[in-house]
Amino acid sequence: VEQGVGEPVLLIHGYTRSIETNWVEPGVIQNLARDHRVIAFDLRGHGKSGKPTDPAAYGANLVQDAIRLLDHLGIKRAHIVGYSLGATITAKLLTTNPDRFLTATLGAAGYWNWKPEYDRNAEAYAAELEGEVPFRGLVVAMTPPDDPDRVSAELIFGVPDCRGAYETLRGRGAEFLAEPVDSGYEIRAFFR
Repeated sequence: VEQGVGEPVLLIHGYTRSIETNWVEPGVIQNLARDHRVIAFDLRGHGKSGKPTDPAAYGANLVQDAIRLLDHLGIKRAHIVGYSLGATITAKLLTTNPDRFLTATLGAAGYWNWKPEYDRNAEAYAAELEGEVPFRGLVVAMTPPDDPDRVSAELIFGVPDCRGAYETLRGRGAEFLAEPVDSGYEIRAFFR
């Protein structure tokens, strides 16, 4: 999705979210597009993007997809905004491609230091979701339609083809992390 004119802003959504649920429904794209060129895409395994079944298709590819999109659009530098998994991707991009940023905004960022047990937990969680989860329909039905978690519940428990979400879990692990670098950027934290 691309809307508006001005400095480019790339939006990277969270795990089990999409352009629609993370950026359109809350009005983020519409508000930013008043004076920015806003770009958003569905991460692989999410929304309307492809859902590869090989965990190797995720990991570093999730990170580089953002750079590939900027390259495709001919954008050298952008304000990059990541939420949750998108914040983890944005943080990784700060260490691998700092020259592509005008600014970085991290919302609901993930882990500070990835530990081996997180990989094991992600694998166990993915396997559990992949199996026959009892009461799938009930979990979705019991989540009110206006509850923000309804989308996650529908994706994880109600949609038959949510394999991409499982493989995203399996493919993220330690390769998202990098040694801290002095990027020269000022870091500001905002809490709500």
